Amino acid sequence: MPERIPLPEGSLLVDYVAGGGGFGDPIDRDPRAVLQDFGRGWVSRETAERIYGVVLSGDGKAIDGTATERRRQEIRESRKQRLELLPHYEKVLTGRTSAR
Repeated sequence: MPERIPLPEGSLLVDYVAGGGGFGDPIDRDPRAVLQDFGRGWVSRETAERIYGVVLSGDGKAIDGTATERRRQEIRESRKQRLELLPHYEKVLTGRTSAR
């Protein structure tokens, strides 16, 4: 749960929130940082696994290292398969392929 700070009436609160593309590949992010974000309620279990490739323990208090490595490898393989299909989709959509 994010911290809660009581503010006196009439206070001005400025909030900067994340919403950009981030920095670097999400599956290269330190799994401990993802676990910390999950614990703070900043990312869901589903986002931790789908976007960051981090598999959490059942209670959400630890990282399943083996499952995380397996999930990250699955994400890498999925990306490779999509890249291999690009020339096919380019031809279907445009009728031609670019020189690669």
